[in-house]
Amino acid sequence: MDRTQQRAATLPITAHTHVCAAIRSRRSKAVRSDQKLTLTRRKMVERISMEEGDDGKKAATANHGDKGGRLAAELLGGTVGGILQVLVGHPLDTVKVRMQSSSYYRGVWHCMSETAQKEGLRGFYKGVGPPIVMSGALNAALFGTNGFMKRVVATAFDTRPDALSMPQVVLAAVMTAPVYCTILAPVEMIKCRLQVQRFGAKRQYSGPFDVIRQTIAHDGIKGIFAGYRITVLTLHSTP
Repeated sequence: MDRTQQRAATLPITAHTHVCAAIRSRRSKAVRSDQKLTLTRRKMVERISMEEGDDGKKAATANHGDKGGRLAAELLGGTVGGILQVLVGHPLDTVKVRMQSSSYYRGVWHCMSETAQKEGLRGFYKGVGPPIVMSGALNAALFGTNGFMKRVVATAFDTRPDALSMPQVVLAAVMTAPVYCTILAPVEMIKCRLQVQRFGAKRQYSGPFDVIRQTIAHDGIKGIFAGYRITVLTLHSTP
């Protein structure tokens, strides 16, 4: 076979080899292009996810800040409201406590006139210190304890604290009272013991801290919580 015939015989094989190489090259380029496209899409998805995550974090932070601001405003409003309530209602509360603890007074007007004549306006505000000083702590304890009990009830009934039904809200309030009264009962005890001290009678206590000191000396720590049970029942019966 001469050279011309050999070239003619090998030409189809060479052409076929070039075609196969071209196909493989195109396939390789297509695969690399697909890989680049997939990588680009993956990066875009990751970027979008990160942006959404950042937005979610910002929203959560803003929401948390809003809740914190609302809670602070509620506590401040409750404290101011509590102080005003004490200032307005304490004189009548003093009259009530004195009539409940003594048979000296013939009635409401007799108690008020005796207090005004012998002690002046100051007599109506005996024992006002502890309720005013503790009004912030009492409101913080009330809001905090009630919020915690709402979360407990929501967990028990598999719901959200802001989606509780009325019976569930009442249940949370009933659970709140025993804890809240651990602070309220001592304040009420000190207030009442100072209120019953009448002008001209032997003065037993010189102030709130003297009440605490003498009560612990005579009755121990449990004396500070005198009236705890009835205070809890009073809160439970209050609408």
